[in-house]
Amino acid sequence: MRIDEHLQFLRGDGEAMAGIAERAGLDAVVPPCPGWRVRDVLLHLGGVHRWAAAHVSERRERPIGPEEESRFFESVSDDALIDWFRSGHSALVGTLTGADPALACWSFLPAPSPLAFWTRRQAHETAVHRADVESAVVRRADVESAVVRRADVESAVVRRADVESAAVRRADVESAAGRRTGPSGRAGYPQAAGRPQGTDMISGFFVTMGQDGGPQGRAGAAVGRAAFAVDGVEELLRGFFARRPERLTCEPPVAIALSATDVEAAWTVRMDGGGLHVSDGAGPATLALSGTAADLYLLLWNRIGPEKLTAEGDLGALDVWRARATVKWS
Repeated sequence: MRIDEHLQFLRGDGEAMAGIAERAGLDAVVPPCPGWRVRDVLLHLGGVHRWAAAHVSERRERPIGPEEESRFFESVSDDALIDWFRSGHSALVGTLTGADPALACWSFLPAPSPLAFWTRRQAHETAVHRADVESAVVRRADVESAVVRRADVESAVVRRADVESAAVRRADVESAAGRRTGPSGRAGYPQAAGRPQGTDMISGFFVTMGQDGGPQGRAGAAVGRAAFAVDGVEELLRGFFARRPERLTCEPPVAIALSATDVEAAWTVRMDGGGLHVSDGAGPATLALSGTAADLYLLLWNRIGPEKLTAEGDLGALDVWRARATVKWS
């Protein structure tokens, strides 16, 4: 993908994420990030945006060390947090948009240029964390839906009790009247409602990569998002994990075949005693997974499970991936 396309996704996903965070609320739980709430995602990504922008704007030849990082990851009050996030995101987009294409600065993954690296990396960093915040909205909706369903059930129980109480009172009255007029003067009374069924809260993580913000506008956004997701899978498999393939050592070996259903893209990921090996195409595998490119992207980033995908084979291979596939830039 081109730099301008990555910039478009970075801009759109960051702006969308701020609005989603407002709807979710800062205290909303983020299911893919245990222990994190929306507040933590905004503080993390807002700091990363500032950290990335500094490498470009200051033309850093070496990575900014821990002793300097505190200036990017500051403490921000809840009242100011979303504006602070928006400000850092806007500054990053502005820095990357205005940067010299021939810029020389530090980067940590293969790319045509440092500017191409930082634009791509921040676009995907932002997309994945947008998905995190979207998951908080989904969870909140599930909880609120469960509360509504529970209220409906409780209301039905109350109505049933009212109906049964009224029926008893009416029966008493009609019984007294029946003793005077006989059974033929007795009207039928309504049947009590059946016992309401339990309504356990349905939990799940059903993130959809947003259809807005794609470089082709809304009409082609689904196609644009699929291409972006494929690019993200490539960055993850052939960027992050290619640097330290030994982190995914596995014995006995397992292989996962991944096939996108909405765009022509497929990979086979093999983990063995030598680490990670990635090849194009869906080859022989312990587990074969197929689904949209966006779902494969989020799955490999350990943001969703296999529920939305078609799976054939041993799902235990996915557990091996989850246990070993942790992303670090160093």
